Parts: sequence; structure tokens; C-alpha cells
Amino acid sequence: MVDDEYCPRCFECDGECINGENETLVCETCGHVYTNEEWDRENDKDVAEYLAFLKGLLEVSE
Repeated sequence: MVDDEYCPRCFECDGECINGENETLVCETCGHVYTNEEWDRENDKDVAEYLAFLKGLLEVSE
């Protein structure tokens, strides 16, 4: 099920991004423009950092 309230966040300022021209995302706060490729790369990096953080917490709790 897809969350209708989901709004992509800017990796620069954490503002909300809206759909721009030519399949881009544009931050409403700082104006940063993301291409699909850039967004995917930044999102993958963010997810990898979060998973590493969770793994670190798991190792500490053991």
C-alpha cells in the first residue's frame, strides 16, 4: 500500500520536494533540483548509512 501523504525530502535542507520539469524533483525551500539518477544515488547512500547505523546498534546491544 502506497502512502498518499509521502513527500520526498531534500537531502540539502530537508525541505519538501515537488515534481519539476523533465522528471526532476525540486526542493520548495532551497530550490535544489534532483534528476532521477541523482535522487536514486542520494537515497541509496542515505539508506546505506542508516542500515550501517542500525547494524552498529545491534552489535552494541549484543
